Amino acid sequence: MFDEKRSDFMTGAGSNSVASFLRVFVRIVFWATVVFGGLAFVLLILGLFASLNGGQLSAKVGDAFSGDLSPATFLASLAGLVVLVPGISYICVQLNRILATLTAGDPFIPENAPRLTRIAGTIAIMELARYMLILLLFIFADFGNDVEGVRFSVSLVAWVSAAAMLVFAQVFREGSRLREEEKMTV
Repeated sequence: MFDEKRSDFMTGAGSNSVASFLRVFVRIVFWATVVFGGLAFVLLILGLFASLNGGQLSAKVGDAFSGDLSPATFLASLAGLVVLVPGISYICVQLNRILATLTAGDPFIPENAPRLTRIAGTIAIMELARYMLILLLFIFADFGNDVEGVRFSVSLVAWVSAAAMLVFAQVFREGSRLREEEKMTV
């Protein structure tokens, strides 16, 4: 009896508890991204304006962070936020829509395949935008001796995630096609 309940919980059968938990988790990630991203954006804009008059800004937020930040570092952080916050928010919205169909017990609908494709595209666009921002920062921003602030790196995890989303999109396309064929034959 315990094993049956555990199996239902793990697969999401019955009440779709795993899908419901994931929907709550995705909503928390969405709102945390919006709130903390917006707050960081405002603080970075204020810091950028404050640092433009002297070249350096001494920032102290409690004992957690204290240091001199150059305008280039502010600019790099701001550019990263401009890419990450909308991208993560959009991915969360798409995941929430997919999880809504899973919670309802009907995930193999034609709309979910394009949603997964959009997630893959968003991941790829975020990575490409990151590459472009790093390139532009190296060209136009003066980091002085602090080149550790911005480094170019290729994120294999992001590219594999985008590829996995494209594979899942194809699986969902095929699943919804087979489901429609089944409806026609029965």
